[in-house]
Amino acid sequence: MRASTSEEKILDLPSHKEAEIVTPKTKKRGRLENTGKSSAPQKMENVAGSSSNGKATTSALRKLFHSPYTEKVWAWLFGGTTYMVESKHQRLKNQQEARTSEFVARLASKMTEIIHHEEHSASKRMDPTEIHANVLEFVNLLLLTNLRVLQGFGTLSKKGYLKEHDLLHEWLLNIILITEFRRDDQPPDLGAQSSPKVFPGLHLKQVVERVVQAIGSKNSNHLIYRIVKKQQFDNTFVGVVSESHLLMTKTITTLLAAYYKLHNLEKWNCLFRDEGTFLSHLSKLQSPHYKRNTEAIEERKEFIEVLKLLPWKEKCTHNRKTLSKSVQMSMRVLISHKWEDWVDPFVERSPAVVGEAAWARVSLIERGEKKFILVDPESLRRVTKKFDPNESNNSLSTSFLNFYKIEDFTFGHVKQFVRLVWVLNYRLIEALGYQVKDRLYLEEQNHIQNEIFNILNKPRYHEGASEGLEDSSENVTSEERAISDLIFSSLR
Repeated sequence: MRASTSEEKILDLPSHKEAEIVTPKTKKRGRLENTGKSSAPQKMENVAGSSSNGKATTSALRKLFHSPYTEKVWAWLFGGTTYMVESKHQRLKNQQEARTSEFVARLASKMTEIIHHEEHSASKRMDPTEIHANVLEFVNLLLLTNLRVLQGFGTLSKKGYLKEHDLLHEWLLNIILITEFRRDDQPPDLGAQSSPKVFPGLHLKQVVERVVQAIGSKNSNHLIYRIVKKQQFDNTFVGVVSESHLLMTKTITTLLAAYYKLHNLEKWNCLFRDEGTFLSHLSKLQSPHYKRNTEAIEERKEFIEVLKLLPWKEKCTHNRKTLSKSVQMSMRVLISHKWEDWVDPFVERSPAVVGEAAWARVSLIERGEKKFILVDPESLRRVTKKFDPNESNNSLSTSFLNFYKIEDFTFGHVKQFVRLVWVLNYRLIEALGYQVKDRLYLEEQNHIQNEIFNILNKPRYHEGASEGLEDSSENVTSEERAISDLIFSSLR
């Protein structure tokens, strides 16, 4: 066996141990299986502080690329890709639903076969529906991540971007099939070529195994991190990140790096050379999205366009010696302190950090109320009509009508509340890439309005509403009670 070179020793990281997550309030240690301990963030912050030490920064980033999935950089990537998704990418995702469903079915079928073959205990066997759900989540995250990478490579039409992504899909299925041939030693000649070394210490077979592991893991919704934009005058809560999110994000990053390196080594070496530079590039792509810097996101970068990176498989027209200074500056390796500062350990029951400035910005949405309602006034009219006590066919409960009777609040108050929820939800659905004409738009609007109607109309949700009127023996969770109290307090 050939001895490892010093370059390969970059992968000498502990593995298959327990990672320790320390929560700031309790100082108790929560444990996650199969993650590996790492003190990389502390080391790398020191490296990042020395801008002249490019080699040290590159080395640190390469180690981070191969680090456990509990590192904060994976949360940074997930948050930037999903919580800060571009509306045009969300629309592309929606337009691609049919093709995505077809690919998910093919991949889920193969994953079910592989996972069930490897599971020794029938009692612990994952249900095919669980596997399908994991595959769907993986494929959607892969699409959004790759669209951001492709956009960073240059400008294509919508069809052009989707065609590039389809090539990634086919490659993924092919390497899974080839790797499985090798496992069964059939055919041996195909298997011998099926696992080239992608990065030091990492072969293609291991990349596939990580995909299988990410999809075959019992989907853990255990929350690990919360992302908070910490700025000089305001902190803004971005979202939470689960163990499953972290594992899938790391796996997808590794998969994409392998794909782009193996499919055009010349372009890869021209831009990145190594996996650490790719991680740095992908991380920097998130920054303008976290900042909501639309101008920077949409700006066409001519110094990138001239490289003609897309389609990726086409011959490379440049080398590192001919790269402009703008490209070199764009691709230089950086480690941002925000990966560390903006990603906090998730503390159970810790409320979101939302300052008054954030609520003020949300309230500005109401200024466009008329415009949003005019788009689909009839749907909203049907919703508010259900709360009108003068309607002969209304289904309002006696307890709810009693609120009107004792003038605790009026129909006008309820109508105003319902309209405001409709407007805010309109903007949320729009931000996720859907439009009024889409079927899912009205479904989501009606769904949340039905929930509001149930909360207001059923006495079990409010302790003062059901005294002596109707049966309130149904169990109510603390979350349901809290939501109910918030709504009723806002109406009074």
